[in-house]
Amino acid sequence: MWPSPARGILAYLFLADRHRLAAAAGVLTAKHSPGWLLPLITASVIDTVVQHQPVSRLWTSTGVLLFILLVNHPLHLLDVRLLYGTVRRMGHRPQVRGVHADAAASTGSRRVSTPRSVSAVPGSPAGNASPSPTP
Repeated sequence: MWPSPARGILAYLFLADRHRLAAAAGVLTAKHSPGWLLPLITASVIDTVVQHQPVSRLWTSTGVLLFILLVNHPLHLLDVRLLYGTVRRMGHRPQVRGVHADAAASTGSRRVSTPRSVSAVPGSPAGNASPSPTP
């Protein structure tokens, strides 16, 4: 199977930030791990209550849940900083420009103008035509 052209283009665009993207993927995994741990902690609490185990197990489960809640916000901020900082830097990199943009850049203008219509170009047959008389 041939690789997708979009995947190749994205790999090229994000080549300089691949380490940040890998770190963002790791942080995202750690950030979403409470969703995967919550059923296990809930099962531990239910087992502790049903089997009349020591109350210290409830406090342990509570501590784990509080730790997950406290770490979630900083992990979210780090994830946003890594991922969207990479996307923002990719948007500010010099891009391949077209012919019209190169011509405008050589004149010192950053604005790319569209060509005028043929009728407005001096010396063209349409530009010399006199207006038709109105009855």
